[in-house]
Amino acid sequence: MMLLPLILLTVHLSSAYAVEVIKNRGSLHVVNKKLAPDGFLRDTVAAGSNPLSANTPGPIIQGNKGDHFSINVIDELADSTMSRDTSIHWHGLLQHGTNWADGP
Repeated sequence: MMLLPLILLTVHLSSAYAVEVIKNRGSLHVVNKKLAPDGFLRDTVAAGSNPLSANTPGPIIQGNKGDHFSINVIDELADSTMSRDTSIHWHGLLQHGTNWADGP
């Protein structure tokens, strides 16, 4: 009997977090949003290609070796009870000679 609620929870979670992909160019909105990533509604910082699609974790930014990116980061953080600083940190990129530009 305990298996059924677990299956329903799994289906609910997988449908709630669709993967959003930004390829090479576009906008990345950083917004304050009330979300429940662990089942409890709370104030969060989320990112997405538009304010309505913003979620946590943010979208995947995808490209191929040699690609150039043009991504406009739009800082829409307005909640004064939270930190409103924005930085970008890259994972999965080799930054030989430019490690100073890796993010935080």
